[in-house]
Amino acid sequence: MYEQRGLLSIVKMPKHALEYAILFGVSLVLTFFIYRLGMLDKVEYISYDWRVQAFSKSKPIREDIVLFVIDQSSLEWMQKEQGIGWPWPRELYSAFTSFAKAGGAKAVVFDMIFSEDSIYNKTDDIAFAQALKTLPSVGAISFGGDKYGTDSWSKQIPLPHAKSCTPSQNAQGVLFPIEEIGRSFTLLGAVNASVESDGVIRRARLCYAFDNLVVPSLAYGVYEYLYPDAKNEFSNEVFINYHDAPFSYTTYSSASIIQSWSAIQNGLEPTIEPHLLKDKVIFVGLSASGLFDQRVSPLSKNHAGVDIQATIFDNLVSDAFIRPLGFSYELFYTLFFGILTTWLMMYSRNWTHFIFPLLVVPAFVIALGYLYYFYNIWLHITLHLSAIVLIVILSGLLGYMLEGRQKRYLKNAFSHYVSPAIVEKLVEFPERLKLGGESRELTIFFSDIQGFTSISEKLEPELMIAMLHEYLDSLSTIIMEHQGTIDKYEGDAIIAFWNAPLDIQEHETLALQAALACQQKLFVMNQNFKIKYGVELKTRIGIHTGKVIVGNLGSLKHFDYSFIGDAGNLASRLEGVNKVFGTDILVSKTTYERVKGILFRKIGTIKVVGRTEALEVYQPLACKSEHEALFTKGVELFESAQFEESKKVFEQFYKADSVAEHYIKLIDEIAQKSLMWENAIVLSNK
Repeated sequence: MYEQRGLLSIVKMPKHALEYAILFGVSLVLTFFIYRLGMLDKVEYISYDWRVQAFSKSKPIREDIVLFVIDQSSLEWMQKEQGIGWPWPRELYSAFTSFAKAGGAKAVVFDMIFSEDSIYNKTDDIAFAQALKTLPSVGAISFGGDKYGTDSWSKQIPLPHAKSCTPSQNAQGVLFPIEEIGRSFTLLGAVNASVESDGVIRRARLCYAFDNLVVPSLAYGVYEYLYPDAKNEFSNEVFINYHDAPFSYTTYSSASIIQSWSAIQNGLEPTIEPHLLKDKVIFVGLSASGLFDQRVSPLSKNHAGVDIQATIFDNLVSDAFIRPLGFSYELFYTLFFGILTTWLMMYSRNWTHFIFPLLVVPAFVIALGYLYYFYNIWLHITLHLSAIVLIVILSGLLGYMLEGRQKRYLKNAFSHYVSPAIVEKLVEFPERLKLGGESRELTIFFSDIQGFTSISEKLEPELMIAMLHEYLDSLSTIIMEHQGTIDKYEGDAIIAFWNAPLDIQEHETLALQAALACQQKLFVMNQNFKIKYGVELKTRIGIHTGKVIVGNLGSLKHFDYSFIGDAGNLASRLEGVNKVFGTDILVSKTTYERVKGILFRKIGTIKVVGRTEALEVYQPLACKSEHEALFTKGVELFESAQFEESKKVFEQFYKADSVAEHYIKLIDEIAQKSLMWENAIVLSNK
């Protein structure tokens, strides 16, 4: 019998829970280790960019942000119509401030550093500086290393206004606009880009520490100036919530603004009406590719820097930055998906079962990442996917090792009872070995040696055991070769069945073929037994097909793979009925009707002990004899209760047919009333 801890561990695998728990812990540690080392960053950035691209068109934008861009068409117009190349006279920028003021704009923000004097003349700078003072204006500065620009804040430049920001980086050098222009701006802000290792701008720094001052970024400076009472709180580094690019905001070319302002000054109808800028915040910047303010963002490899600055300002006012999910939540999801994947892998039986943990669970993680991004939250998809992949890989290796052990156990446990082909299928589908059982139709085989008790009394125990071993081994091999399963040995008896633990096509025919092969093998073996042991064996076999309960039956600690049910009892009775008719193999009508390719003859109708209904029994034949017609006639007369006429028929060939001889004896017993007849031969013994 098999111990439960052996077979059940294959089905429920409880004893492997510790191994998988350790595997889960190792996977978790490895995942966070490579995550902290930044080894997942590149892949995570790619997945992040996909999310940005998926939702950028659906992100709402503020209507009070307008861009004035110096684009390629403006450069060409200025060169062609005015004969002015780049750089433009700064007096032209005065048109931007004047037009904005005329329209009632809130402020003009220049994403440009005027760090050198105008190439035209000093008056050009003065004219621009005077124009900047006519409305709130914000200028750009840039921070760098210790040899960059100057190392202190100019006393001529307005002090920065970064009140609610804690800087995370100290700047050593700063590049200011020239003094004339710099002191004319209402305030200045840094335009440094926070570029990731792959060259993409995904986040922004809101303030910097420099010369004991907290200096805002360009967008943050505008935000604090225009919304001094705002109570939104931001960390110093924020992830930009990009909108559709390029130029998701209302955008005008600088040429159209200059032309419109010129038209107004000359009393003409402008192309663009100034009132369109009422209460707007104007961002002025460069977009022409030759002016080198093109940035790489998740949306574009040529994203104008001024549009990025406007987006940061939009995020500040709307409080709409992308916020990374807190570490505790990331840990929770890693644990959840890790435990789920580990649990699934514990019960995976083959590579096809990896589909759910390798495809379905990751798909859910990815969908969750997109859902979070829709609500402006960044879930680290690759962190959780890495945990899943590591668990799948390590579980696959662990399962491979455990599977080898399971295979060895199954092969050792079942190789003595079923054919190698069935053992291989059991190894592939071990879950079929479950405690309890299932209702299945089996073809059941019972065999017994006639007069074994008297034979065993003639032999020394050692010889008897040796002979019995040789006999059982030979017949068991034949049964297994015919895809049968050995249920048990009861002394000299063999109990076997077909169609379990695996489905077997035409199991009735296979059982009959095995029975015939066993009798043929015994005929050959008897020649050796007579010489070696001084005896010959005669085996009786009964076969019946019917439904039983089959499975690992027994207690919680010990059980057998066996069956229980009336069909098994009937097969056992059929084995005993062979004594009545002098046959060596008898099968029930149920089995007979399903067997293919084997000759049979009906032996008769009987009632066995413990059953009230009559049962037709059949004998398989190697070939038809010349007396088969007479035999059939004799059986028909017998079953019509014409016993004397039947006896006369059987007497014609009884010397050539042992069953006919037994029928003559049965008829005599009925006449003597020692055998009952109730439209069937009623047997009183098993």
